[in-house]
Amino acid sequence: MSNENKDNSQKQKPKLILQNQRLRELQQQLDKLSESHGSLLEQNQRIEQKLEDLKSLLENRPDIITSQVDEPSDKQYEDRLVFNRGQSRKVLSDALENVQERLILVCPWLTSWATAVVIEKCEELIKRRVRIDIGWGKLEDLARDQIDTFWYGALPKLRQLQNEHPEFLYLKELGTHEKFLVCDNNFAMLGSHNFLTSKESSPEFEVGILIEDTNTIQKLINRFDESTFDKSAALDYLSREGDTYDLEYDLEEQPIEIEVLKKIIEKAEKRVAENKQKTVVKLPPPQTPPVTTLRNEESIVLRTKSEKSDDSPTNKSTPPPLKLNLNRRTRKRTIQSEVGNDLGATSTASSDKKPDFPVYNKPKEEAVKPPIITPSGGLGEIIVQLNWSQGTRPDGSKTAIDLDLGCLYELKDGQKDGIQALGKLFGNFSTTPYIHLGEDDRKGDKGEILQINGDKVAEFKRILVYAWIYQGIAKWSEANGVVKIKLPEVIDQEDIEVKLDNSIDGIEVCAIALFENVDDKTFKVSKNEKYFRGQSEMDKDFKWGLDWVDGSKEGEKWRC
Repeated sequence: MSNENKDNSQKQKPKLILQNQRLRELQQQLDKLSESHGSLLEQNQRIEQKLEDLKSLLENRPDIITSQVDEPSDKQYEDRLVFNRGQSRKVLSDALENVQERLILVCPWLTSWATAVVIEKCEELIKRRVRIDIGWGKLEDLARDQIDTFWYGALPKLRQLQNEHPEFLYLKELGTHEKFLVCDNNFAMLGSHNFLTSKESSPEFEVGILIEDTNTIQKLINRFDESTFDKSAALDYLSREGDTYDLEYDLEEQPIEIEVLKKIIEKAEKRVAENKQKTVVKLPPPQTPPVTTLRNEESIVLRTKSEKSDDSPTNKSTPPPLKLNLNRRTRKRTIQSEVGNDLGATSTASSDKKPDFPVYNKPKEEAVKPPIITPSGGLGEIIVQLNWSQGTRPDGSKTAIDLDLGCLYELKDGQKDGIQALGKLFGNFSTTPYIHLGEDDRKGDKGEILQINGDKVAEFKRILVYAWIYQGIAKWSEANGVVKIKLPEVIDQEDIEVKLDNSIDGIEVCAIALFENVDDKTFKVSKNEKYFRGQSEMDKDFKWGLDWVDGSKEGEKWRC
């Protein structure tokens, strides 16, 4: 072959290759057209079949024309109830497995453990080009921006996936309490279970319904697509709701949301404040029982209710005092004091009768507090109570002042002695000496108490009540001491108050009141506020005739 022919053949070869390639492309297009034509033919056949079905239906049911838009077709859908959490979670799993185009999930709260099954399937569904729409958020949570990490624990991961695949995953804030899902146009479920909040382990009862009716399914789809959350409207609602709830709202019968409850509380507090401004409530002054205050050296005779007003004991003479023979053989007993140089004293009491003190001579911790006796034909229980206050220094600090209450008594049979905490001489209410001293009070707020058995008034000759500063600087003016004599109901008189208002500082002992027998029926009570440098000095002034020795409250063994 000549060179010229070779050149011509080489030039024609590319043209043939191009022609063959073009033919192949045309053949591929022709094949696609054939496939499309076949598909169109199939669709045309299906449409013709549906037209035939509709014609047949209209011939048999002409009345269906008026309701065809809203009513489902003649197909029998198998709607069924879904009970409890296990079944509703099973429906969720079926939807995740079988969805082809679009899955709608609506639930107020998205916990991490309950929503994990959705997150795990997201990657697979996105690869299958399935769109996932999740409606979430309780109204008051979204309105107040209270996105709790417990109830909305799955949000961070879901938002990350949404940012990575915005065309396939959409999180929509709804402000809702609805619970439903839609799987394509195949089925839907709605019910009471928060299926993205809790799993199937709880035995709590739930109920829902599985729907296959296409009309109902479409309405649920439309509801999701058309719903929007209006934050300002939600806040207005919450504000109005707090104002409309009655303050008498029965929380047990009808539970309400926390934010609404807060509004109710605010409303109640506002109403209370307004009422306070409108009305000033005037409370009556505190009722204090009336008392009779004795001035110094003033006396009063106790009268019972049964006595006649014109038969007053004050007009009757008192029997002469019993004379004691101090030269006769006597029995000695000791009482203690802790004042000045007379710290404790031994009294020598003269009597032919051996005194019997079975209780108050025992140590204090063993002493038995006597029962209170109800008066029966006598004066009843008379209570002498001493109260005082702690003094105040110029710098405002409190001074520690400890007052002790005590008494000297003299019986009609000649027996004399004392009652006081020093020496653990607490007496006895029911038996001799018919006087009992209560527990020691170191501050004055509770008060120290003497109980006098007024039913035994005929046994007494006289009783001298006194107090002394056991501890602290002897400043009676700072103590503000007050003695109240509380009388039983049988006595037709007010309680008696004796104020220590004639105080002399620097002196430790104060005689307060003197009880004297009147006709063996009652007492005459006199205020005898006098100050002494020791019990022995007071004893001499009132001519009691006791001897005194040094003593102490603590650490001193005492024996009569």
